Amino acid sequence: LGTLTNKAEISRTQIQGICAGLAGVRTPNEGSAVQALLRRHCPEATHIRVTHDLEIALRGGTSNGNGVVVVAGTGASAYGRWSGQTALAGGWGHVMGDEGSGYWLGVQALRAIVQAEDGRGEPTALREGVFRRLNITHARDLVPWSIQASKAEMAALAETVLACAREGDRSARRIVADGGAQIARMVRAVVQRLEAEGCAIEVVLAGGLTAEETGYFERCRDRILRDIPDASVIRPRQSPVWGAARMAVSP
Repeated sequence: LGTLTNKAEISRTQIQGICAGLAGVRTPNEGSAVQALLRRHCPEATHIRVTHDLEIALRGGTSNGNGVVVVAGTGASAYGRWSGQTALAGGWGHVMGDEGSGYWLGVQALRAIVQAEDGRGEPTALREGVFRRLNITHARDLVPWSIQASKAEMAALAETVLACAREGDRSARRIVADGGAQIARMVRAVVQRLEAEGCAIEVVLAGGLTAEETGYFERCRDRILRDIPDASVIRPRQSPVWGAARMAVSP
């Protein structure tokens, strides 16, 4: 907090509203603990709100704070707000979930490579692309690498998957299509729980995987619209930071 106020060249006593959108804040108790800490450091603030990162992404990404936001990066999750109701899907971590995420795409790429190596799957350009990225020469080298790889390192393989898909590799294209279907399933689950089926709801696709050049945005958009034709699938209108600032001044 001190770093932020120094950069903004303001004192803590000048802060009137705070909104902290933090990854991992999912329960009232977690939010209350952070809120109490902020209250001690900024006693003059009249409005302090602590929420999760998906809510500020939704508030910034949509036109009025209502709709669904999907954040697809290393992990993947979806969150929505409609007619006073909220719903969350995904965000269960790479062991139990994160389908359609960068991590998930990376794991599917490794599976396609080793299945092709065994003759259980068709040959794929993913082999050469992943080998080059990891600087390895044998498929068996993937075993120790996959055991020690961090979530970020595994998710980085998604770049190779998306590149091979754009070049027409069938295995990569299938993985990307499956990823888009998983993202669409999360969106559909949120929309159903919000009882917003048939409504002209905004669906924001955010996160590193949906950048302009990857092609993943289009794949996810097309699959979402196939399942939810009344939706409007867009890129974020504003950043999550903008959404947090909006929530700090307007409860």
